Amino acid sequence: MDRSLFTAKFKRDYVAASAVVIFFLIVVSEITLAVGIPTYLLRSDIWALQIKRQQLLTSFDTLRRTCNEAQIKDTAADEENKIVLWSLNLMANYLRLHRQTIAADEIAEIQKDITDLRLIAGKARQGKSVNQEMELNPQPFLNALTRQLANGSAKPGNHESK
Repeated sequence: MDRSLFTAKFKRDYVAASAVVIFFLIVVSEITLAVGIPTYLLRSDIWALQIKRQQLLTSFDTLRRTCNEAQIKDTAADEENKIVLWSLNLMANYLRLHRQTIAADEIAEIQKDITDLRLIAGKARQGKSVNQEMELNPQPFLNALTRQLANGSAKPGNHESK
Protein backbone atom coordinates (compact mmCIF):
# COMPACT_ATOMS: atom_id res chain seq x y z
CA MET A 1 0.00 0.00 0.00
CA ASP A 2 1.32 3.37 -1.04
CA ARG A 3 1.32 5.85 1.87
CA SER A 4 1.38 8.94 -0.37
CA LEU A 5 -2.14 8.21 -1.64
CA PHE A 6 -3.45 7.69 1.89
CA THR A 7 -1.99 10.98 3.10
CA ALA A 8 -3.43 12.98 0.20
CA LYS A 9 -6.86 11.50 0.78
CA PHE A 10 -6.67 12.40 4.47
CA LYS A 11 -5.74 16.00 3.55
CA ARG A 12 -8.66 16.23 1.15
CA ASP A 13 -11.06 14.93 3.83
CA TYR A 14 -9.69 17.40 6.36
CA VAL A 15 -10.13 20.39 3.95
CA ALA A 16 -13.62 19.22 2.94
CA ALA A 17 -14.67 18.78 6.56
CA SER A 18 -13.28 22.23 7.42
CA ALA A 19 -15.22 23.76 4.51
CA VAL A 20 -18.45 22.11 5.66
CA VAL A 21 -17.94 23.29 9.26
CA ILE A 22 -17.16 26.84 8.12
CA PHE A 23 -20.19 26.81 5.83
CA PHE A 24 -22.47 25.77 8.71
CA LEU A 25 -20.92 28.40 10.98
CA ILE A 26 -21.63 31.07 8.36
CA VAL A 27 -25.25 29.90 7.98
CA VAL A 28 -25.78 29.81 11.75
CA SER A 29 -24.25 33.28 12.19
CA GLU A 30 -26.46 34.71 9.40
CA ILE A 31 -29.57 33.22 11.04
CA THR A 32 -28.46 34.62 14.38
CA LEU A 33 -28.04 38.08 12.85
CA ALA A 34 -31.37 37.83 11.02
CA VAL A 35 -33.14 37.11 14.31
CA GLY A 36 -30.90 39.14 16.60
CA ILE A 37 -30.99 42.51 14.84
CA PRO A 38 -34.81 42.91 14.96
CA THR A 39 -34.80 41.72 18.57
CA TYR A 40 -32.14 44.27 19.44
CA LEU A 41 -34.07 47.04 17.70
CA LEU A 42 -37.23 46.07 19.55
CA ARG A 43 -35.38 46.16 22.84
CA SER A 44 -33.88 49.55 22.01
CA ASP A 45 -37.39 50.85 21.21
CA ILE A 46 -38.61 49.54 24.54
CA TRP A 47 -35.73 51.28 26.31
CA ALA A 48 -36.43 54.49 24.40
CA LEU A 49 -40.06 54.33 25.57
CA GLN A 50 -38.92 53.72 29.16
CA ILE A 51 -36.59 56.73 28.92
CA LYS A 52 -39.46 58.90 27.64
CA ARG A 53 -41.66 57.68 30.50
CA GLN A 54 -38.96 58.54 33.02
CA GLN A 55 -38.39 62.00 31.50
CA LEU A 56 -42.15 62.63 31.65
CA LEU A 57 -42.31 61.66 35.31
CA THR A 58 -39.26 63.76 36.13
CA SER A 59 -40.61 66.90 34.44
CA PHE A 60 -44.03 66.28 36.01
CA ASP A 61 -42.61 65.92 39.52
CA THR A 62 -40.40 68.98 39.09
CA LEU A 63 -43.33 71.17 38.02
CA ARG A 64 -45.55 69.83 40.79
CA ARG A 65 -42.88 70.51 43.43
CA THR A 66 -42.30 74.00 42.02
CA CYS A 67 -46.02 74.82 42.19
CA ASN A 68 -46.25 73.49 45.75
CA GLU A 69 -43.34 75.62 46.92
CA ALA A 70 -44.40 78.82 45.12
CA GLN A 71 -44.94 81.90 47.30
CA ILE A 72 -47.07 84.24 45.17
CA LYS A 73 -48.34 87.57 46.46
CA ASP A 74 -50.71 88.46 43.61
CA THR A 75 -54.05 86.79 44.31
CA ALA A 76 -54.98 86.18 40.66
CA ALA A 77 -51.59 84.65 39.92
CA ASP A 78 -51.79 82.60 43.12
CA GLU A 79 -55.20 81.25 42.11
CA GLU A 80 -53.85 80.32 38.68
CA ASN A 81 -50.97 78.51 40.38
CA LYS A 82 -53.53 76.62 42.49
CA ILE A 83 -55.43 75.65 39.32
CA VAL A 84 -52.21 74.37 37.74
CA LEU A 85 -51.45 72.41 40.92
CA TRP A 86 -55.00 70.99 40.94
CA SER A 87 -54.56 69.87 37.32
CA LEU A 88 -51.22 68.28 38.16
CA ASN A 89 -52.77 66.43 41.10
CA LEU A 90 -55.42 65.00 38.79
CA MET A 91 -52.69 63.97 36.34
CA ALA A 92 -50.77 62.36 39.20
CA ASN A 93 -53.61 59.91 39.79
CA TYR A 94 -53.61 58.91 36.14
CA LEU A 95 -49.83 58.61 35.95
CA ARG A 96 -49.71 56.57 39.14
CA LEU A 97 -52.14 54.03 37.67
CA HIS A 98 -50.73 53.90 34.13
CA ARG A 99 -47.03 54.77 34.42
CA GLN A 100 -45.91 51.36 33.13
CA THR A 101 -48.43 51.03 30.29
CA ILE A 102 -48.57 54.56 28.92
CA ALA A 103 -47.94 54.72 25.16
CA ALA A 104 -45.54 57.01 23.30
CA ASP A 105 -48.31 59.18 21.82
CA GLU A 106 -49.83 59.66 25.28
CA ILE A 107 -46.43 60.61 26.62
CA ALA A 108 -46.05 63.27 23.94
CA GLU A 109 -49.54 64.65 24.64
CA ILE A 110 -49.03 64.78 28.41
CA GLN A 111 -45.57 66.31 27.94
CA LYS A 112 -47.16 69.06 25.83
CA ASP A 113 -49.74 69.67 28.57
CA ILE A 114 -46.98 69.85 31.17
CA THR A 115 -45.11 72.37 29.01
CA ASP A 116 -48.25 74.53 28.77
CA LEU A 117 -48.83 74.29 32.52
CA ARG A 118 -45.18 75.15 33.14
CA LEU A 119 -45.63 78.41 31.19
CA ILE A 120 -48.70 79.34 33.27
CA ALA A 121 -46.93 78.45 36.52
CA GLY A 122 -43.86 80.43 35.47
CA LYS A 123 -45.92 83.56 34.88
CA ALA A 124 -47.69 83.01 38.19
CA ARG A 125 -44.35 82.80 40.03
CA GLN A 126 -43.43 86.14 38.45
CA GLY A 127 -46.66 87.54 39.88
CA LYS A 128 -48.26 87.91 36.45
CA SER A 129 -51.68 86.52 35.75
CA VAL A 130 -52.27 84.80 32.42
CA ASN A 131 -55.96 85.68 32.46
CA GLN A 132 -57.11 89.24 32.31
CA GLU A 133 -59.86 90.47 34.55
CA MET A 134 -62.55 92.17 32.52
CA GLU A 135 -65.22 94.44 33.93
CA LEU A 136 -68.74 93.48 32.99
CA ASN A 137 -70.95 96.38 31.89
CA PRO A 138 -74.59 95.29 32.25
CA GLN A 139 -76.01 98.65 31.18
CA PRO A 140 -76.58 97.88 27.45
CA PHE A 141 -78.42 94.66 28.35
CA LEU A 142 -80.54 96.41 30.97
CA ASN A 143 -81.41 99.20 28.51
CA ALA A 144 -82.51 96.68 25.88
CA LEU A 145 -84.56 94.77 28.44
CA THR A 146 -86.19 97.98 29.68
CA ARG A 147 -87.15 98.91 26.10
CA GLN A 148 -88.66 95.48 25.51
CA LEU A 149 -90.67 95.70 28.73
CA ALA A 150 -91.85 99.21 27.84
CA ASN A 151 -93.05 98.00 24.42
CA GLY A 152 -94.79 95.03 25.97
CA SER A 153 -92.97 92.47 23.84
CA ALA A 154 -91.33 90.79 26.77
CA LYS A 155 -93.53 89.68 29.65
CA PRO A 156 -92.26 88.25 32.90
CA GLY A 157 -92.46 84.46 32.92
CA ASN A 158 -92.75 84.26 29.11
CA HIS A 159 -89.71 82.30 27.92
CA GLU A 160 -90.08 82.05 24.20
CA SER A 161 -87.08 80.76 22.30
CA LYS A 162 -86.23 82.15 18.91
